[in-house]
Amino acid sequence: MDATGNGTATEVIVYLFRIGASFTGQLKASVEPEEARDFFDDPRTFTELMPNVESVTVRPDGTRRWTIRAEVPLLGAMRVSFTVRRATNKPHALEWEPLPEEKQNFLRYSAAFATIETGTLVRFIQSVELRRQRAADLHGLAGWLGANRISRELQLRLTETMNVFLQRARAKLERIS
Repeated sequence: MDATGNGTATEVIVYLFRIGASFTGQLKASVEPEEARDFFDDPRTFTELMPNVESVTVRPDGTRRWTIRAEVPLLGAMRVSFTVRRATNKPHALEWEPLPEEKQNFLRYSAAFATIETGTLVRFIQSVELRRQRAADLHGLAGWLGANRISRELQLRLTETMNVFLQRARAKLERIS
């Protein structure tokens, strides 16, 4: 019975094993804010320029499914999918967030666009979190390595990936202008 005494029970799942990482960065490009916004709203930008992104599929309901494959030290290659929905869609900002029903794989990213003297300043924030009931649900060695160690490695990889992405994006935007 639940607290109201009506005989229904709600299952609560506790995710005790969590790993995560986040990145904040920016780039300057000699393009108009609208061009930069369109560029970063195109899923091809991520599949073509961001290391480890295998695909970004746009679904009929407008959500996007990212599939990422990355080498994780001591664990090997891992493939994870994230489904996100648009949270903000303004001329000066884009934001994508996990679906409300998501319980395990969380990806959030945003881009803000500001006019500067030489073009556009784009500010990025990206965060990733994986939640599992048990470490072994992520990988057989995850419990041995521990969430903190895996998160540190994930942070290093995300920072490397995003820095490469921003360099490539800036170069491509500069060719467009």
